[in-house]
Amino acid sequence: MKNKIKYLIITIITLLVLSGCGTSADTVRYNLSREADEFKVKRRITFINLRTGEYLFQATGNSSFKRGEINE
Repeated sequence: MKNKIKYLIITIITLLVLSGCGTSADTVRYNLSREADEFKVKRRITFINLRTGEYLFQATGNSSFKRGEINE
């Protein structure tokens, strides 16, 4: 009985420790997003007409944006 409780506690602690770990890709994505929100990342934003493939507008500079919106 003592061994079962001991293994159960070890398993619970291991799951709690591992659940807080993220992948390195998640860490990089978070860091880049935070840097961009502080306008420290230089980006090139290009608007393209998807029907004709024509470039409509291109802006280069420090900018922050999320899908579907552009912050000025």
